[in-house]
Amino acid sequence: MKTTSTKYPLRILTATCLFDGHDAAINIVRRLLQARGVEVIHLGINRSVHDVVTAALQEDVDAIAMSSYQGGHNAYFGYLLSSLADVGAKPAVFVGGGATITSDEARTLEEQGISRVYTSADVLSLDEMISDLLGRLIAIKPKGNAKFKVKKPGVTPVTDLYFGQLITAIEQNRLANNGTSTRASKDKVSSVLSSAAPAKKSLVMGITGTGGAGKSTFSDELLRALLQLYPDIKVAYLAVDPSWKKTGGALLGDRIRINTLPNERLFMRSIATRQANVSVSQALQTCVPMLINHGFDLVLIETAGIGQSDSAIVDMVDFSLYLMTKDYGASSQLEKIEMLQYADAVVLNKADQQGSEDAFNDVQQQWRFNQHENNAASDELPIFAMVASHYNDHGFGRFIAFLMTKLPFTALADVKNGYQQTLTTYPRYDWALTTSQLQLQNADYLTVIYNHYVDITAQNSQQIEQVRALHTCYQMLSDLGDPCLPAKLARYPQADVDNESDTHSFLVTDASLKVLLTPLRSRYNKLLAQISVPLRHALLAWFRDDDE
Repeated sequence: MKTTSTKYPLRILTATCLFDGHDAAINIVRRLLQARGVEVIHLGINRSVHDVVTAALQEDVDAIAMSSYQGGHNAYFGYLLSSLADVGAKPAVFVGGGATITSDEARTLEEQGISRVYTSADVLSLDEMISDLLGRLIAIKPKGNAKFKVKKPGVTPVTDLYFGQLITAIEQNRLANNGTSTRASKDKVSSVLSSAAPAKKSLVMGITGTGGAGKSTFSDELLRALLQLYPDIKVAYLAVDPSWKKTGGALLGDRIRINTLPNERLFMRSIATRQANVSVSQALQTCVPMLINHGFDLVLIETAGIGQSDSAIVDMVDFSLYLMTKDYGASSQLEKIEMLQYADAVVLNKADQQGSEDAFNDVQQQWRFNQHENNAASDELPIFAMVASHYNDHGFGRFIAFLMTKLPFTALADVKNGYQQTLTTYPRYDWALTTSQLQLQNADYLTVIYNHYVDITAQNSQQIEQVRALHTCYQMLSDLGDPCLPAKLARYPQADVDNESDTHSFLVTDASLKVLLTPLRSRYNKLLAQISVPLRHALLAWFRDDDE
């Protein structure tokens, strides 16, 4: 597949609209964009305009690509365009809606400012659609390599739009300071920042670990806890994901996990490594001091998934955390994990998995050997088991109680006491409490919903057959001219059915007809008895409406 040739990778945000759970189309689109060398910031399904605008600003995207199958596209995209205009953002917006968006609606949206709306009327293959989108985007993207002027910290308020553009300028080496540019290195950035050093304490924290260890879920819980614990701090969260060596594209999908967003005290930026076989970006060397100098108290860096010998994050941060699970192989493999020698704390996540307790003991043993702390008690080691995805997990609470002793911020007393109480209650991790504290009656609720749907469908089919049989019997009695035919859904008096000397039988002169009526009446009454009372009332109401 042909890749897109640009000096720097294009950044495109992909998502579906609010109340839209159809993500098959947008998932195909974002994969095709990644294959063309695009850095895709994926928000996933059911995203509000506020979510999209916040992400577009902080990520400084070149374009927004969204699918809409919920029918509210006219109002949604009109509001999106006006919201972007209100904050001064000008990304291109591309929309796909299949047969949901008509051709007339598509043209109206394009007249309002949507760059292109793709509908079922377009005779384009998927590859041609992606080519068309990228071609239009490159055509309208500003040319040149204009220098970015850094604002003097503390003089004028700065916004998400500014910080997003600032980090982009750092990644593209376009910073300007008195007419000179700076490169992404600590030595050269010091001249840019010398005008105003931060007066208050700040801290840089790094989270690293293997792919699939749950770093993003843990980071979301950590950010929620820190923002609640320290109401006066501003946090910048930089999430690094790997770039593809073959195409240069990347999937920057950590925002899906960060439910703490949007928050006025939290800024998040997804960063691609733009190098193969590394877990961090060179731009971090400049981004971190820039953000601290502009008022962020805590910068949290989450690296891409790492291997055994990667410890690059240690040199960039004040406090490093290694996140892992029990899936490291044999215990001898722990000797090869370099972060176990340098990390300030270790988290064994997903502790509800079988074998985690043995893994926890092995990690403790390896830590003692690496740190020469063979006499340290288990509860003194900075090693924490937890299930970060569980609500109010006591393992996570123990970690926060430990982390509070390492951070230079003033905590909210009530919240601080709560975490300290958790540490008092659980001086050690309780392996008997690995189930979720939510105590859901049935965590497998989607299966329950589906099974309920199947049961209702079967019940409806049965009732339909019963009503059809009842109607057929009633119609037959009517066609035979039964002189005592009751009203619809009314029953025959039982005495008339069972008694052969029917008081109405004299009305029937045909002898063969008399023989037929008695069993038909009995069958009708039996079928009527099978109809449930709610269904009978519903049918009566329907008959009344039909008669009117």
